Amino acid sequence: MAVSNKEKIRQIYEVLPKLNCGFCGFGSCGQFARAVAEGRASPFGCRQNPWSGYRISEIVGMKVPAYS
Repeated sequence: MAVSNKEKIRQIYEVLPKLNCGFCGFGSCGQFARAVAEGRASPFGCRQNPWSGYRISEIVGMKVPAYS
């Protein structure tokens, strides 16, 4: 069963730090989560916690190369 866009936004938002700092280029973490779910922003756009991009990539189904 496919995950709805609304559910993806919720899952992405839960991974974010919820500081609404705007460093990602969006006004809030919720707006950033929506943009990522809709494909308008990179999963690695959060500047407060760049490592969250790996988990967000999993949520949206994006393959990320592993580095050693």
